[in-house]
Amino acid sequence: MSYSHSVVLIVPQQHKADAEAFGLSIGNSGAEYNVPLSTDGAEPATHYALHAFASERFLDELSGNGQGGQEAFAALNAVMTISVRPSMTGHFGDVLAAEGLQRVIPLEA
Repeated sequence: MSYSHSVVLIVPQQHKADAEAFGLSIGNSGAEYNVPLSTDGAEPATHYALHAFASERFLDELSGNGQGGQEAFAALNAVMTISVRPSMTGHFGDVLAAEGLQRVIPLEA
């Protein structure tokens, strides 16, 4: 299987578990939204992001042409930011800037 596309997915915090469950339902184990985001980079996180290389199958699922979970994904699609590029270079930062989001830097305890 070829993983030839850079994909950035961003979901609001309240949809994080649903987005991860959708990823698992289409065979993408380990597709975790583990980058916390907010508009000013301060806690609490309002969104979570995932940045990875993706296969054609995953892109088919994102476009609604796949075999599983279309109903579940339709609800996510309404609240999710999806960006696909052929190269990972600068992709994540460009999407964050376009969405007005920054990585959350946790305060030291």
